[in-house]
Amino acid sequence: MVAFKVEKKTVLIFFVLLLTMVIIMSGQVRAPTSSPYLANAIFSVLSPLSRGVHSAISQVKDWWKAYIGLREAYKEKERLEERVHQLEADYIDIEELRFSNKRLRALLGLQETTLYSSLPAEVIGNDSSGYFKSIIINKGTSHSLRPDMPVTAPGGLVGRVIRTSTWASQVQLITDINSGVAAMVQRSRAQGVVVGEGSNSCSMKYVTNLDDVAPEDMIITSGREGIYPEGIPIGRVVMVKKSATLFQQIRVIPLVDLRKIEEVLIIIKERETLPFKRRQ
Repeated sequence: MVAFKVEKKTVLIFFVLLLTMVIIMSGQVRAPTSSPYLANAIFSVLSPLSRGVHSAISQVKDWWKAYIGLREAYKEKERLEERVHQLEADYIDIEELRFSNKRLRALLGLQETTLYSSLPAEVIGNDSSGYFKSIIINKGTSHSLRPDMPVTAPGGLVGRVIRTSTWASQVQLITDINSGVAAMVQRSRAQGVVVGEGSNSCSMKYVTNLDDVAPEDMIITSGREGIYPEGIPIGRVVMVKKSATLFQQIRVIPLVDLRKIEEVLIIIKERETLPFKRRQ
């Protein structure tokens, strides 16, 4: 607005001076006998002024054009930034869909390889306070769920259903201190019980010092407690220590990262005992 006022004032001055020159030159034409010295003197004075006024007007116009150009460039920059933010949001959504599709495909693959009827479910909540570890899933008695049904995920065992409602159920994780799973070493068939430690690991109890157990051994369910089918992968041995007592100290890390689990598979047990077919 200030630049516009300056330009308007400058143009007005220019036209006043130009009009003065025209009047003087017109007088010369009408009165050729009059002395030209005064007109020449005035013309000599006004010519530099007119050139200066013209230069000032041109400069103001250039400034105005530059100002308009900067405003348009700023608007274009804002538009491009908004577009970039939208593309970033779209990319995040696409990546999330891709990861979700990958997880669901893995869950479907697990469902196809087990010899038991099974039901997929989503994790909708968790309770990992203290030593008690559990998750809430979006399936309940309306989906024929009941306590003690085994819960798995791509990779291995998650836990078991301990409480149900119409549309949701609570699942006790194998890392809960009250969890106990009859298990065995897949390689040597040494028997024991995997119990939760209240953290992100488990320990295998009641394995004698004479049993063959080594780091990296795979621990699987034995099915002896009548809850879990035989052969479900639980975890790998990360520490073995002989003790002065009858039993070894064995630490097991679950194969499933229970802190990041989003989908699970509930095994619907049948009457006959069928082995759990591990996915190749």
